[in-house]
Amino acid sequence: MHFLSMQNEENEKLSLGALREMWRNSVRLSRMVFRVRPWLVIGIFTLFALAAGLTYASSGLRALLINDLIGSAGSGVWSYSIIFLFGAVILARLLPDLVWQLRDYWNWIVWFLMEEQFNVLVLHKRSELDVAIHEDPKYQNLFQRVNDSGVW
Repeated sequence: MHFLSMQNEENEKLSLGALREMWRNSVRLSRMVFRVRPWLVIGIFTLFALAAGLTYASSGLRALLINDLIGSAGSGVWSYSIIFLFGAVILARLLPDLVWQLRDYWNWIVWFLMEEQFNVLVLHKRSELDVAIHEDPKYQNLFQRVNDSGVW
């Protein structure tokens, strides 16, 4: 029983070679995306940083609002700082949703562009092949599998 559990554990672990291959593929894909639309990639990373910063800013604004509310408790008067902080908390709550929607839209554009790039690469490679290869049924099956798989 112990031997079987060790064998299953070894099969479930990723090997160093597999991790290295995934890293190489992700770097290659990142280069392709960056060549197609560099400003879009930079914008997506900027949106990630902005969303993270908004999360921390939202927490800080809530803390400042609570401090001002506690400080003015009992006086019955709202200062301009409380009104400003209340508006800032509402904005900080709504802004991340807008940022994520923009990021999703830009990711969709990158997906569309990369699908187009992949199809162009496949067609380019097929055009380099000899005409006799195109007529071979074995290669026709291979071409059909590539077309059926596509980008996913």
